[in-house]
Amino acid sequence: MNVSPSRQNALVWKFARAQDVERLEADGGYNEVYTSDGKHYHARAILIASGASYRRLDVPGEDNFIGRDSFLRHLRWSILYGRKNIIVVGGGNSACEEGLHLTTFAEKVTLLVRGDTLTASQIAIDKINEPTSRVEVKFNVAVDSFEGENSKLKKINFHDSATGEKDEIKPEAAFIFIGQNPSRIRKKIP
Repeated sequence: MNVSPSRQNALVWKFARAQDVERLEADGGYNEVYTSDGKHYHARAILIASGASYRRLDVPGEDNFIGRDSFLRHLRWSILYGRKNIIVVGGGNSACEEGLHLTTFAEKVTLLVRGDTLTASQIAIDKINEPTSRVEVKFNVAVDSFEGENSKLKKINFHDSATGEKDEIKPEAAFIFIGQNPSRIRKKIP
C-alpha cells in the first residue's frame, strides 16, 4: 500500500485508556510521557485535557440537592420537568442558552442573575428579550439557601443585592450555570 508521509502519521495514532501521568520529559524533539500503568509514549505534541468541574454557589442546602432529581445540571434530564417552573442560576452564555433550551419543556424559566446585566452573547440576550420568550430574568439576586424535604427541592431563598429585600421562589427544578473551574495539574510540566 502506497501511503503519503502525512497519511502515514495519521495511521499511527493510538488511543489509550485514561491513566495518571507520572512523568513528562523532552527528548530530541519528542515529548516522552510515562504513565502509572508502566507504559511509555512519545509524541511531537501533547494535548493536556484535564477537564473541569461546575462552580458551586456554596450556600446552605446546596449539598443536599446536587445530583438529585430535583436539582440537576444536565440537559438530558430537562425533559423530566415538562410544563413546570424551572430556575437557572447564572447570567452568562451557558445559563442563558440553558434557560432558552428549557423553555422547550417548561411553562416558565426564571434566570437568577447575580449582577445587573446578562453577560451572555447579544444573540442569546436578544432571544431572551423577545416578547414570546418564556424566560423571566431577575437581576441583582444573591442566592442564600436551598430548602427541601426527602431530597426534593421546595424553595430557594434569596435577597436583592441592591435593596437587601429578601424573597423566595418555589421551583420544581434548579440548574446552576455560574461557570467552571479547570481541573488542576498536580505536577510541574517540563
